[in-house]
Amino acid sequence: LGQQVSCDTNNPAPVANSSFVTYDFGLCLNRPDGAVNASDTIVIKSRLQVLNVSGNAQLQTMTVSSTFVFSRGETLVSNVSNSVLYRVVEPKLAIAIFNTTTRNVDAGD
Repeated sequence: LGQQVSCDTNNPAPVANSSFVTYDFGLCLNRPDGAVNASDTIVIKSRLQVLNVSGNAQLQTMTVSSTFVFSRGETLVSNVSNSVLYRVVEPKLAIAIFNTTTRNVDAGD
């Protein structure tokens, strides 16, 4: 939250289901200071993780849509929506085992 913004819950825990993640800040107040800048903002950062299924293959693209719903008073509800295109990047993992023992090891046979 920007310095001019205070909410009932300044760091709400995300509540998720299979399609939505909800952050409930409760009532927020943007104290007027005569300037419109970063002090007047609410920023929500999220990390996305895809399931290891064939549809989520290397370089596959997917669209993630977000909607921010807010009210200006008791009755007027507004929202802002946006979509972002993401590309799946699979990690390249390699496993190597090295025996660096210089001792004469007896396996017991």
